[in-house]
Amino acid sequence: MGVIVGTPHSANADQAPVSLGDAAPFGVLAGTAVTNTNLTAITGDLGVSPGISVTGFPPGTVSGAVHAGDATASGAKADLVAAYNDIAGRTPVVTIPTELGGTTRTPGVYNSADGTFGISGTLTLDADDDPDAVFIFNASTLSAANVSNINLVNGAQEDNVFWRVSGSATLGTFSTFRGNVLALTSVTVGPGATLNGRAFALNNTVTLQGASDPPKTRISVPNDPPTTTTLTTSANPSQQGQPVTFTAVVSPVTGSLVPQGEVVFKDGSTVIGSGWHDNSGPATFTTSSLAAGQRSITAVYLGGDTPDGEAIVHFAPSKSPELIQTVRTSLWDNTAVPAAQSYPDPKASTAGVIFGNEALLHNAIHEQPAPRARERRGRRKRRIQIRRHGLLPNRRLSSQQLLGGCRVHPCE
Repeated sequence: MGVIVGTPHSANADQAPVSLGDAAPFGVLAGTAVTNTNLTAITGDLGVSPGISVTGFPPGTVSGAVHAGDATASGAKADLVAAYNDIAGRTPVVTIPTELGGTTRTPGVYNSADGTFGISGTLTLDADDDPDAVFIFNASTLSAANVSNINLVNGAQEDNVFWRVSGSATLGTFSTFRGNVLALTSVTVGPGATLNGRAFALNNTVTLQGASDPPKTRISVPNDPPTTTTLTTSANPSQQGQPVTFTAVVSPVTGSLVPQGEVVFKDGSTVIGSGWHDNSGPATFTTSSLAAGQRSITAVYLGGDTPDGEAIVHFAPSKSPELIQTVRTSLWDNTAVPAAQSYPDPKASTAGVIFGNEALLHNAIHEQPAPRARERRGRRKRRIQIRRHGLLPNRRLSSQQLLGGCRVHPCE
């Protein structure tokens, strides 16, 4: 496997989603045992396979089901092993320093320079306005210091963060950790720690340590309310340089609470603007700088905290379907298909331009006899045809007539 030594903001190729399969509903899944002391809470299922040992519940609580050595746990364990092996084979890899605290990482696959990863302070994971962005960290050991924190920004989601550890992982007291920990040996979650994600120990034990007093140690399977984002445009097609307003509406999949937060507008992968969405109105962005051609426009809701009475609801990010904005360089549309196919006209045409005799032109258009011709030959009618390319009479005009003469002769 090739290794790239990168800077803190090294770019990686986009990673496909990592599937946890039947392991996804589990907040805790271990190979031999799950143990607990004091006040802890698991939001999600708890499982052990092939072992059957589960101790310390209560005082620990589990919101979901407990599967100790049953078929459900076995199926989840098989999918967990598949996910672990999938992550292990991901490329390209960027090798970075051991300490992650105080740094910002963009989506990609990261290895530790000395095989271990530690977090002191705050690690920021920046999804670059892509809710599907995947973060993978590979190490032999993982240690999150007491009161350390992981901050997710610009659309990053816990479900898309993976920590593959070939040894053991430890989350310190009152640490706030985000993502899925897949440790080959063991996982220990310290007193008062919060894990927004999952704790998986493939071969051995997951140990939860609570305190005798609140706050509880918590492990919560990500469950942000999902959203949908729709995108409309004020004019399509539009002319280059013409102002175009894009409007994004973010809706909850269930319920009526209007999601609040930033929406970014993208032309392809490039962010071209942003707007704010809340219950006062949708997010909008107006631009007159779109390049000519077929522009692939999307709106991305980055997720956000939304007040709901005294509670706060954190909505999940979402991305609109692609909108193709046609931007033309002129008012004319050279892509239109004519209603009838063109064909050569075998008949000769004579085009005349009349100077100084508006009356003759007016009469020709309205198929009326010229005034002086009517006086001299009142009983005879004159017919002048107007055809596709201008004034085309059914007789030849003399140079005198073309230059403003007033005599009209029959063409018989």
